[in-house]
Amino acid sequence: MTEEDRVALMSLPFKVIVAQHRLGIVTEELQQKILNARDRFATDLPSELRSAIEFFDAETYNAAAPLQDNILFGKMAYGQAEGPHRVGALIAETLDNLNLRGSVMEAGLEFQVGVGGGRLSTVQRQKLSLARALLKRPDLLVANEATSAMDPTVQDRIAETILKLRDGKGVIWIVNRVSMAAKFDKVIVFAEGRVKEQGRYEDLNRDGTALYEMLRSA
Repeated sequence: MTEEDRVALMSLPFKVIVAQHRLGIVTEELQQKILNARDRFATDLPSELRSAIEFFDAETYNAAAPLQDNILFGKMAYGQAEGPHRVGALIAETLDNLNLRGSVMEAGLEFQVGVGGGRLSTVQRQKLSLARALLKRPDLLVANEATSAMDPTVQDRIAETILKLRDGKGVIWIVNRVSMAAKFDKVIVFAEGRVKEQGRYEDLNRDGTALYEMLRSA
């Protein structure tokens, strides 16, 4: 590769801004050029670097992509109602029918998550942290905004499941949504680093209380 071609290749990622150039950028002509360039890149790749790059092959498993992407290969259509949930349910059903769930779980446990879980999404890191904490079966579980990256429905479902699982054991939960406080036996409201008020949710959820004002402004 000449220096001029190298500069042109390295500059490509900076020329397209998805938010601004969504339509009409990748024409059929450009698409063919990209595919041809990919083939040349793969052919000319030095042997010592071949194991560092995964190329798509419909006949093989791509270790750089998650299991779902290997099965579907394509972007999930989030415009469909409950699309991700339905697809996940179908994949789970297929794995069960083929008796592959155990093998998949074993493979997942060997996945390299990176330093501090850097290869995981924020939601995945939060779910994993909760699972690790629950496996230890502590006498007192402290969760500091443990589900903040998840959507409200998932937050509520996880909190309710954990509280049911921890029945009879202590749970301190710093909530990121004020309405979640309704799930707990006792609520402590902090303001400016001090305890503003405390008591049962039903007693504090009334006009004039700090909790009531927080709920109104949420």
